[in-house]
Amino acid sequence: MERIDTDTEVIVGLDGCSDGSIDLKSDFPNVIWMEFPNHVGASTARRAIYEKAKGDYIFGFDDDSHPVTEDFIEKAIQTFRENNSLGIVAFRIFNGIQLPESQLMDMGIGSSYACSEFAGCGYAITRKAYEATGGFPDWMNIYGEEAYVSLRAFECGYRLIYEPSILVHHRVDRQARKSEGYQKFRFGLQLRNNLVLFLNLYPFPMNIRSCIKCVLHNMYKYGFKSISWHMLFLRSLRNSFSTTLKITENKIPAAVLNEWMKLPLPVFDWCPNKSSHA
Repeated sequence: MERIDTDTEVIVGLDGCSDGSIDLKSDFPNVIWMEFPNHVGASTARRAIYEKAKGDYIFGFDDDSHPVTEDFIEKAIQTFRENNSLGIVAFRIFNGIQLPESQLMDMGIGSSYACSEFAGCGYAITRKAYEATGGFPDWMNIYGEEAYVSLRAFECGYRLIYEPSILVHHRVDRQARKSEGYQKFRFGLQLRNNLVLFLNLYPFPMNIRSCIKCVLHNMYKYGFKSISWHMLFLRSLRNSFSTTLKITENKIPAAVLNEWMKLPLPVFDWCPNKSSHA
């Protein structure tokens, strides 16, 4: 926060927080605080926050992530200005409690390239591109909202770039994420959201093919692990179809989808000893 100048608007969303986070409000009087007393989920919270934001460029981070690169704002804006059709910049993400040593920070980062998505823990989007997408979907909780906005932005003619010169520290506990409880939580939401996205955004017959492939993959990988996993699998299927009946989305042309699918993903999990996209 000390690196942010007074001309930069900072909005913090507290989504059903009960950990005393609001007590920090007095320490940061220039921050705009948005409280959601009842948990609404990352997608709905981001949607509300972005509706309140006033800047031409919007930066997004999670509650457990922060930018390491000091001049990340200037670098991102310069990247936008150098590419007229650019709508989203995906940042390099390091996942882990402890950052690598400083001399390793720039090892194997590769170069920037056109990509298909961004990670919610570190990115920037222009206001024009965001408004063109219709915003983060309010029918989704978490795990998939980035793909939705990325695809809608691409459909509207905006492009995405992975920019490795901007590093974000995502302070996640890798061991905790291997727990069955977390894996089940993520699996259930991802399966439901992917199926709803396929059914509502993809044209026929791409939507049916994508759903069949997704269901079979998840059934064989997770659905037969145990009775509890199988019940979660069936519950996610039911939730996906019930949600599909409640929402209306404009289909994306097959030609646009095919072009988008050819693009590589950004580096969601950078490590100094991993090779990056060249």
